[in-house]
Amino acid sequence: MRKITFIIVFLMVILQACDRNNNINIPDEDATFLLTSVYGSFSHSFHYKGNKIYKISYVLEEMSIKKEIIYNQDHQIEYYINRYEFDDLSVSMDTTFVEYQEKLIHRTTTLKYIHNLNINEYFQYDEQHRLINVRQETIGNAARNRIYNFSYDQENNVTRLDTSTQYNLFEYDDKINPYTQIDLDIKIILGEWSIMNVLSKNNTITKRIGSSIGTSNEYIYEYNEASLPINRKDKFDITTFYVY
Repeated sequence: MRKITFIIVFLMVILQACDRNNNINIPDEDATFLLTSVYGSFSHSFHYKGNKIYKISYVLEEMSIKKEIIYNQDHQIEYYINRYEFDDLSVSMDTTFVEYQEKLIHRTTTLKYIHNLNINEYFQYDEQHRLINVRQETIGNAARNRIYNFSYDQENNVTRLDTSTQYNLFEYDDKINPYTQIDLDIKIILGEWSIMNVLSKNNTITKRIGSSIGTSNEYIYEYNEASLPINRKDKFDITTFYVY
């Protein structure tokens, strides 16, 4: 009896520790849990070497983007090369350099060669290493700034995102966000703060946008056996698919 009691207590301690660290356990037998592509109204794919992402590809309406990521010897992102290909067959490129402080991305600097622009982004985190503020500074003919502020709940979900022009409010399910297994550094490069809400632990089921004209959207998911979404449909019947 004493042995059984010890095992129960031991398991409770482990579960509590996992919850505090925002870890989500994926079954060991599920070898294909890493997200490889998302396609729908906004499509992108990830290319891996081992469990490290070295390339991100996007497909937009009139343009495709490829980000090639270069790591340093400490496995931190040193810089990444952005290649833009347009429907008129024109191509442009720029480079983003990454600076760290205490193992977290502190600043990125993007050199846009064709338009002669510099874009600086500065990142702030809370004590739990959650991203809480992004300041984007564009330097060219005229300086422009954008601000993003994130608020979280106890489940490590972004409940509110404030931008320079509007705010977004989110509600969630209790299933696993497909981006959970991706490093925070890659989520920052991806930058889908409101489109896919990549920073949150769970999946968005309601998104309300506040601005001069308020609007909202609702999402319904279909999940696999590992509780990962395989598709998401919004109130306009637009479906997004997830591939692992």
